[in-house]
Amino acid sequence: MPPNPENLFPDNLPSWTKLHGDKAIRDQCRQRVLREGLPHRRLEGWTYTDIAAALARQPSALPKRPKDAERDAADILIKDGFLMTPPKNLPKETGLEIAPLSGASLPSWAADFLQEEESAALPSLNRALTQEGIAIRVRARARIASPIRFIFAASQNHAAYPRLIVLLEKGAKLSLMETHPAGEGGGFLNLVRQIHLDAGAALHHLIIQEARHSFIHASAARIALQKEARCQTAIIAEGAKLARMEWDCSLNGKNADAHLAALILAGDSRHADIAARVFHKSGGARSFLSARAILGGRARGVFQAATHIAHRANQSDARQNSRACLLSPNAHMRAKPELAIYADDVKCAHGSAVGEMDDNALFYLRQRGLSEKIAKSMLLEAFIQDHLPSLPNMNHAMDAARLSLKKLLKSEKSEKSEKHDPAA
Repeated sequence: MPPNPENLFPDNLPSWTKLHGDKAIRDQCRQRVLREGLPHRRLEGWTYTDIAAALARQPSALPKRPKDAERDAADILIKDGFLMTPPKNLPKETGLEIAPLSGASLPSWAADFLQEEESAALPSLNRALTQEGIAIRVRARARIASPIRFIFAASQNHAAYPRLIVLLEKGAKLSLMETHPAGEGGGFLNLVRQIHLDAGAALHHLIIQEARHSFIHASAARIALQKEARCQTAIIAEGAKLARMEWDCSLNGKNADAHLAALILAGDSRHADIAARVFHKSGGARSFLSARAILGGRARGVFQAATHIAHRANQSDARQNSRACLLSPNAHMRAKPELAIYADDVKCAHGSAVGEMDDNALFYLRQRGLSEKIAKSMLLEAFIQDHLPSLPNMNHAMDAARLSLKKLLKSEKSEKSEKHDPAA
């Protein structure tokens, strides 16, 4: 039976929940959560990820503002949902505007995003308890040369509800790099991203989610693209006790282009669920949802991809692809492709494959003098290398993927050693 969501709300909400005079919308979102409850297995789209049960077993408290921590000046640090980077240290470039959501005077363009209605339980929970966050605007035709880098850190047994707002005006270009570092202990992150790209704008977004064995990670991205806008997102997920990453994109104009490349590298008993939905609301738009997964131990990977092509959204081009390699007989991968097509003149395709490592390919490399460890690493790296899109920070993405793969293979080796140890 799903837990009582009232336990997520303290009797006396902290003062930061009353920012910007938005008490009414926070109350509305709170009532939605109390009325509908949290997502559980009996809901469509949540069959493989029971976040309600996970939160019931692992309650997390709302934190106080952390003390200042050491950080790289080039990064924007958000810890336990609070912005730790002083406003004076935020990136500054021509055409770039960054505003903390906790600022005394919030720009009207950022306030408009906060007035948008939430229609799902977890984003509503975030809106009811949003601590702080960042709003980013890139003015028309401005091109921001350096990637804006975020670090979302979390302490043990705390709940964090940050929010990220991104607005790219006509012809603007921006690159974001987002890291969720590994750590010890439990906790809960509920992150919401609101992203809007005007005509001809381009966004490159890299998300790196490192492993946290006792942590619950829930994040959602809501993206709107106008005509000829382009969004490329790469996700590298190591999973957690439970990790659910949602990516919803609405293609509202002709020649809009959305590309999601998800990479799941999970071992031990970690869980990673990536749920992507694309809505083709205008003709001539393109979307590509793709995933690669390498799973070891008793890890569970999920890739749910849904594409909806509206009536008269002709000449839409929508593709989905999912491939998984299982390193252990106890690992599980679930792929769920969906296509809902209400237009006649479209190009749509989807494919999915789950299997083990090719013994013939491994034997071929072993015959040429390579050790089993190196041969296996080479094959798995080749499996993921052509998957990530061409991002401005591509080298960083591949380095992160290689490091995640190295940690996964190390955990697999340790597990096999324990099984063969007579004293174990």
